[in-house]
Amino acid sequence: MKTRKAIMKNKFSTVGLGTVLGVSLLLASCVDSELLLSEGGMTGTGISSGTITGFGSIYVNGIHFNSDEAVFFRDGEPADGQDAFKLGERVTVIGNIDDDETGVAEQVSFSSVIRGEMTSDVDAAGQLEVMGQTVLTNELTVIQGIATLEDLAIGNLLEVSGYRNASGDVRASCITLLDAAPDDHAAQKVMGVIEQFSIAQQTFRLRRLTVDFSQAALPDTPLANGQSVEVKTQQRVSDKKLLASRIQIKERDAPLIENAYIEMEGLITAFDSLTAFTVNDQAVHTNGNTRFVGSTELSVDQAVEIEGQLDKSGVLVAHKVVLRHASDERHTRFRQNVLSVNSIDQSVTLMDGTVLRINNSSLILEERGPRHFQGSLRPEQLTTGDAVKGIAMQQADGALLVLRLERHTLKAPVPPLSRSENEY
Repeated sequence: MKTRKAIMKNKFSTVGLGTVLGVSLLLASCVDSELLLSEGGMTGTGISSGTITGFGSIYVNGIHFNSDEAVFFRDGEPADGQDAFKLGERVTVIGNIDDDETGVAEQVSFSSVIRGEMTSDVDAAGQLEVMGQTVLTNELTVIQGIATLEDLAIGNLLEVSGYRNASGDVRASCITLLDAAPDDHAAQKVMGVIEQFSIAQQTFRLRRLTVDFSQAALPDTPLANGQSVEVKTQQRVSDKKLLASRIQIKERDAPLIENAYIEMEGLITAFDSLTAFTVNDQAVHTNGNTRFVGSTELSVDQAVEIEGQLDKSGVLVAHKVVLRHASDERHTRFRQNVLSVNSIDQSVTLMDGTVLRINNSSLILEERGPRHFQGSLRPEQLTTGDAVKGIAMQQADGALLVLRLERHTLKAPVPPLSRSENEY
């Protein structure tokens, strides 16, 4: 089997600038100004779309990208380096990727799913509504700018990063409380699929949000049901109604992008069989050469990472499928002190003898700072006695792979968390 590096050097050398732009738009729903590539050939270049799991430089999809020379964008605007990004945010990285899980980023871009005001309270399951869109949270959701979700209130201005599930709800990978109030801030935005389009009333719906486009700058292509769009407004949402200032169509189907190499994290939004399913609206096919990591028991709304190339029909042919977040029975929750850290095999042993494996996809967070923002840690920064809590997933070989781990300054022994306890 060809290695990742060999695949890219042999295949990506024929892929042009237009191809990379098309793939990037598909993966991240980025606006045109976000995508600027350095001049020259594309040999060795790949596209990685996923959540940020660490900094120093930047970790995405298990790849440690050196970002010293990269250009950065947030919602189409130039950003001031990696400090403008947060753990858990979904980004697209264009750059070189090597076999040793390292790479060199040329460009890092972020596009929020929603940037606007909270329109309902948080319920007992951690579900909330932002601009009329249902936002789901789980144990991997990183919340920034607040201590807990319960500290949020209707009218707060939030930035939500994540993925739409099969029902159209947003599975949040990161939720950030923004400083400004909706009244005195720049444009709010929401992305979604048009429903109940009415040319007579000049409205349509994005889930529970009614969009009035009577005063909006519209795209050249006429709006219609089923289109994926980004809607911006300069005004507050009132009674789940929004007066749009600008609407853009976000392409959901890729142009001809044969041989483009992609690493993509997301949710399975349609499942026909193990050989044909959809992730983030991208058709995925597997074959006898596909390697499955974690499990072959896939289903709708499971989180996965796909590595592969696009064929001439725009289907992503997977070389590898990695299960990112399985059913609850495969999870182990922990809350203990660290006994030892092995930096060579990237493992942490807890006081009760439990051994946790850590890799570049593990989300490791420092204790919250004064403004309730969380930075990243590397495994070698953990020390004996550190109080940690988190969640791990059992692998096929029985090992426990850390999905998320948080460190606290408390050094006194903490009681272990029962594996059957569901509170996090």
